[in-house]
Amino acid sequence: MTDNHWEETLRPWELDFLPSHFVGVGIGYEWATRLPRTGIGLEAQLVAHFGRQDHLEFNLPLIVRYYPERPFLPGLDSLAFGMGLSTTTKDPQTEIDRDGETSRTLVYWMGEFAFRLPSDDMTLVFRLHHRSDAYGAFSTDSGSNALALGIRLTY
Repeated sequence: MTDNHWEETLRPWELDFLPSHFVGVGIGYEWATRLPRTGIGLEAQLVAHFGRQDHLEFNLPLIVRYYPERPFLPGLDSLAFGMGLSTTTKDPQTEIDRDGETSRTLVYWMGEFAFRLPSDDMTLVFRLHHRSDAYGAFSTDSGSNALALGIRLTY
């Protein structure tokens, strides 16, 4: 977890990491679209937080994924953006620490880069994990950000 606003994560030298971490699993399904090299899907996530906070988080984003024909980064498999709802079993402490308040249910969005691995059914995923009030869509002015690294298995 970071103590930064989401746009500050684009400047990694300014990141302020918090003593709060998470592990997660997700399952998703993607459908082809009429747009070339583009898919749309749903992903259900279960995230366990530990360290400064100790709660479970459930996210259900709708994700649009693009598979570039000529990637601008070596090994890049896809770029994705997803948005949905996030709910937690307790009020997230890092959001209270930073903003003074929070809500168990907020908007969740993610931005992701996925890179090819030697195995055809695996990708290395780098994701910005974000919860927020979506610029006032929820009455609580709060949110949090985390950078996540993981492995995606394709079945």
